[in-house]
Amino acid sequence: MVPASTPGQCATYGWSPIAAASSQSAIAAVLAGFVFAGIIVVLTVAADGLKREAAQALKLLFTAFFGLAVTSYLLAEMAGDQICPRAQTTEVLAVSALGTFAVVMITSLTWLVVAFKRHDHNVLAFLHSLMYISCIFIVFLLGTHSTSYVEAELPYSRSIVNTVLYIASGLFLVAGAFYIWKVPKDRSKSSDVSITSDEAVNWCAWAALIYLALTSLAIGVVESSPPQMWNPYPTAWPIYLAAASSLVLPLGVVALAIRGLARTAPARTAPTEAGDTST
Repeated sequence: MVPASTPGQCATYGWSPIAAASSQSAIAAVLAGFVFAGIIVVLTVAADGLKREAAQALKLLFTAFFGLAVTSYLLAEMAGDQICPRAQTTEVLAVSALGTFAVVMITSLTWLVVAFKRHDHNVLAFLHSLMYISCIFIVFLLGTHSTSYVEAELPYSRSIVNTVLYIASGLFLVAGAFYIWKVPKDRSKSSDVSITSDEAVNWCAWAALIYLALTSLAIGVVESSPPQMWNPYPTAWPIYLAAASSLVLPLGVVALAIRGLARTAPARTAPTEAGDTST
């Protein structure tokens, strides 16, 4: 009889996803706590008449809170797994969700500062820059994480999956850079009303929730799979499917999160009256 894998056997991978699960779950829980504090602020403090902006912020905050809380639970559950390849598959899916909902959280902050009129003096532009830098960092990590996962689980496979994953990450970064270059830049003085449509926020929120549902379902299937599927060698098709899902689906949500950023038009200066000769 082949003995079941133990957390110690993860040393053959260079690191243990089972040992890291508790810390990753705590990070997701802390971020969920910050988002919950933002929800309390929106629900208890008046937004000076900008109810639309506050409502959009609340949609994204609820989405980010729910996603981060569920991700924290999924990572905590992974800490009890005793089969390293299965835990590695769960980890690659759950960590992708963690990065994705962190991006949604930043998008909600842009609506929050507009709702409470704290976006002047380049505060909103700074948040946009933070969003773009975070997206580049997260997409880079998603790409390297998914490809490293395939190489660790299937070291002898000669598949084009890794090449496709690298190409997808590169194309997304190029498209994102072009979009950022084309989008109108915020000014230090801007109007109080966001020009981003409600539809963009709705697309972002619903796409993120659908992605969370699919990821949770996939992790549930992985966790309930028999040990024979992973020992002594894991089956190839779940590895490829998990690697592709952990990159392609988050990229779609990240793109919609960038589209849903709160943006304001430059403030218009009041025209002077003809004949005004004030000195």
